[in-house]
Amino acid sequence: KDFLDNYSSINWKTSPKKNIDNSKKPSYKELVFEIKELSDRMRDVGVKMEYYGGFSEIGTHGQELIGAADIANSWVSEMENFSK
Repeated sequence: KDFLDNYSSINWKTSPKKNIDNSKKPSYKELVFEIKELSDRMRDVGVKMEYYGGFSEIGTHGQELIGAADIANSWVSEMENFSK
């Protein structure tokens, strides 16, 4: 059974997302990969914000973004374990 079957109310063909193929549901592995990419990007941007923002509010937001990236990365680990 596909994990996304629980979300049958989602109309994947009319999803408002741009630049993706809306004709098919993403596979579970594709979803995990996307979250991992997002986590990596969030960490990269957060580090830059922390560096350039220093002790300002921007630097604090950078630290928060790094923390959020860690959370997203933990989801990836959980999802990888779930699919085994």
